Amino acid sequence: MTVVSILVEHKSKGKDLDKAYSQALDYFSGLKERDLPNYVIVSDFENFRLYDLDEDQEHDFNINDFYKNIKFFGFIARYQKRRSCKHKSG
Repeated sequence: MTVVSILVEHKSKGKDLDKAYSQALDYFSGLKERDLPNYVIVSDFENFRLYDLDEDQEHDFNINDFYKNIKFFGFIARYQKRRSCKHKSG
C-alpha cells in the first residue's frame, strides 16, 4: 500500500500564501526523502492552495468554493487519480 502524506501550513486571514508555501518547503530539509509529502496545503482560513507535488499541479480556491474543489482531495480517502486515455478504434 502506498503511503500518501500531506504538509499543511495555516496562516492568519489575509496573510501571503506564497510566503506560507515557502515556509512549508523549508520544513523539507529536516525530512528524509522517504518522508517528503506528496501534497502541501497552505491556507489563511479563507483562501486555500493545494499543491500536488507528484503531478506538479496547484489548485487555488476560496472557502466558498471548497465544495467545487473537493475532487482534488480524493487522496485523503485513498481514491486514485484517473487519467483519460484516448483509444483508436478500428
